[in-house]
Amino acid sequence: MELKYPVLLVSKKKKSVHVELTGSHLGKCTNAALKGGYFNQMEIYDSNGRHYKVDEVVGVKPLNAVWRWPLEVLMFNSRLFKAELKTTLVSQLELKEFKSVVAEVVNEQKESWESGVGREAMLNDLAAANCIEDVIRIFRPEN
Repeated sequence: MELKYPVLLVSKKKKSVHVELTGSHLGKCTNAALKGGYFNQMEIYDSNGRHYKVDEVVGVKPLNAVWRWPLEVLMFNSRLFKAELKTTLVSQLELKEFKSVVAEVVNEQKESWESGVGREAMLNDLAAANCIEDVIRIFRPEN
């Protein structure tokens, strides 16, 4: 899977949206997340408009060196892992299509957005975005 970063990870099952800026943390998770099926039915959208679905986790390895494990357990109550994801390319989206997909996600999860920046503000930012990368960056926590 060749991704152009940043990417948007959408889990309709878990009702979560997450941005990864680089490939170094794509697949980062805890043991509980793996066992709970965090990556099941997850969709990945890259900055080129490619839409992938995660088929399965095909491999898992520790994210960090052994000496960092105690710190991970203190911070996350678990060691951190990097899951290797098997994906399938679903489609190639143009900006208008991508905005429509993202608006649908925001509207489906409106309770989540109303408690933060607000759904209307996100939809306004979405309408003003000039490229797919701008749309993805709307979901960065720094915004």
